[in-house]
Amino acid sequence: MTRTATLFLAVLGIVVGLSGCIEKGPIRGSIHSLSYQLRVDMTLEDVQQIMGRPPSHVSVAPQNALFVCRSYLYDEMLSAKFVHVTFEDNLVISASDGHRKVCKL
Repeated sequence: MTRTATLFLAVLGIVVGLSGCIEKGPIRGSIHSLSYQLRVDMTLEDVQQIMGRPPSHVSVAPQNALFVCRSYLYDEMLSAKFVHVTFEDNLVISASDGHRKVCKL
């Protein structure tokens, strides 16, 4: 395989992999973090009302500022965990909990 073909396949794999990260997805969360109450298409205000505090970290996609991931700290007494809530154009598209690090786009 030529170097150009290998490079093309590598870039294609990265694009396909990243596109899966930004599609609307399910809300996966537990009762421990309250994230199970989140729903697709909620606003930031709705999320903050459920989570009870502002996010501890905000990550904006460098290639598209419409995509933002907000990390909400929970379970800090045992071991810090984060809920990752991803927004597109200020509406929730996915959320999950149990993360050991803040989200990065």
